[in-house]
Amino acid sequence: MESDHVESDNNGVNLDGSTGEGGGQILRNAISYATILQKKLSIEQIRAKRSKPGLQAQHVASIQLPVQLCGGTLTGDVVGSSSITYIPPPDVGFVQQSFVTKDIGTAGSICLLLQSSLPCALLLNASPYQDKEEEDTNPPTRLTLIGGTNAALAPQYDYWHDIFLPVLRQQCGLDEDQVNGSVECRGYFPRGGGKVHVSVKPLAPTQSFQPIRMSERGDVQSIHIRSFHAGKLPRHLAQDMARAAQRYLEQHGLWQQPLAGKPSNVACTVEIVTETHAAGSGLGILIVATTTTGCKLAGSALSSPRKKANDVGLEAAQELIRAWDAGGCVDEWLQDQLILYMALADGVSELLTGCLTLHTQTAIWTAEQFLKDYNDNHQGPLFEVQKLDVNEEESKDDSRSNQNQPFKKQKQSTSSHFEGTGNGCSIDQDLNYGQEGLIPGRHLIRCHGVGFKRKGRPKSTQL
Repeated sequence: MESDHVESDNNGVNLDGSTGEGGGQILRNAISYATILQKKLSIEQIRAKRSKPGLQAQHVASIQLPVQLCGGTLTGDVVGSSSITYIPPPDVGFVQQSFVTKDIGTAGSICLLLQSSLPCALLLNASPYQDKEEEDTNPPTRLTLIGGTNAALAPQYDYWHDIFLPVLRQQCGLDEDQVNGSVECRGYFPRGGGKVHVSVKPLAPTQSFQPIRMSERGDVQSIHIRSFHAGKLPRHLAQDMARAAQRYLEQHGLWQQPLAGKPSNVACTVEIVTETHAAGSGLGILIVATTTTGCKLAGSALSSPRKKANDVGLEAAQELIRAWDAGGCVDEWLQDQLILYMALADGVSELLTGCLTLHTQTAIWTAEQFLKDYNDNHQGPLFEVQKLDVNEEESKDDSRSNQNQPFKKQKQSTSSHFEGTGNGCSIDQDLNYGQEGLIPGRHLIRCHGVGFKRKGRPKSTQL
């Protein structure tokens, strides 16, 4: 059964941008898939349910960047627009520009630009030659991104660098130097002006992303607190944040101080950072917990004019504790960012999450609209989501059906397996939502990846 929120044909996909979480994530994922798979794309009702509907500056930049890299025709990419269309170039097997600068023009998150552009740079930066020796010398794509490095309601750059990137390298089989990033200048709200440099080496033409296998969390091995201040905000505020976070983690058993003659099983470290190169003033904290199986979970927070430093540190520590107590291998901010890589990987991925976010449900839905007919080697849904923690009350709710929701709930099996329509997994966004819009309980996301590989190019083709 075709979803009410999508229309597709052999050459294109038309999406309702208000589906699911109904924000910028649909835009970023959709433009990546459309560019990589060479599919025409049309999105209507963009951010229709937001207080400020339509495209904002960071959304415009995030859909323009892949097009700058790979070519094609993009229309509707202006602030306030409620619809866009994208037509890929006839042959998008290589990045047309190896050096690209993108300025959001506001304090919008630089990391959101990377969500849309990084998959394209990894999979489509092909040499203009088919010879392997020449392809191995192909220079990386180099991005200079200007905007907010530490923005609210989006991953901070430090989260991208210390959480997302290491997990992507480890799980998807990337070389250590395949993706590298560095900060030239920090940018905070409201001024922005941060500058980040990212270099991306492409995968080989015969190479796909390895499937993600994160189903065993392990025990906490280390915890690192990075507390920063910049501009006019003094160092003692960063110290106050770190101490408040440390106290809370100690109270909940994650932060362990070594006793006399008895070392701790958890390596705990604190880093107080003075950002000397920053456009404006900023104050924030990132706490990273690494487990014995290589999982990374985090809590983070940024200060605002009326928020005390102690409260900022406490907020980040509480977020980490919630992520740990949820029982997953990833926190709520990472799970949706891995869906695209699972979908394009070669093989079956398994990802153990805690509470299932609406962003993750929407990322799954978006992937299915582009890839449901792509995988000829697998019969059945692209994604399967199994809820591992089911109580009696939830079992009674299995009979519910809400036809007005964008994700139509299918009959649930005794193993709590959310089965799709035959074209993919379909999950009711109204099922047992908590106050944070999450589906409580641990979930196992299984994906039969399509094994996407980029095309080679004729030897005679020149850039």
